[in-house]
Amino acid sequence: MSLMEENNHVIMPIMFPALYRISKEHWNQTIVALVYNVLKTFMEMNSKLFDELTASYKAERQREKKREKERDELWKRLGELELNHNKKMIASHNSPPSKK
Repeated sequence: MSLMEENNHVIMPIMFPALYRISKEHWNQTIVALVYNVLKTFMEMNSKLFDELTASYKAERQREKKREKERDELWKRLGELELNHNKKMIASHNSPPSKK
């Protein structure tokens, strides 16, 4: 533990994202409890860094959600464009030829 305390500024940024995600998403409550203990220890070691990492993690998740939403909307628009194009193609094939 003393090595972790001496190097918490290096270790915490590496470990935090995975531990935080596990604490919110893991199905096994024993694992979640162990992760909570580690997070609590990190918080006690360096509460300022812990708060910064928490805020940074949450902001990054929000950016990811926004990008995912934008990507989903783009795919939806592309699907709509494809449908419109297909309808126009079908309509042009079904229309009678023009007389000259």
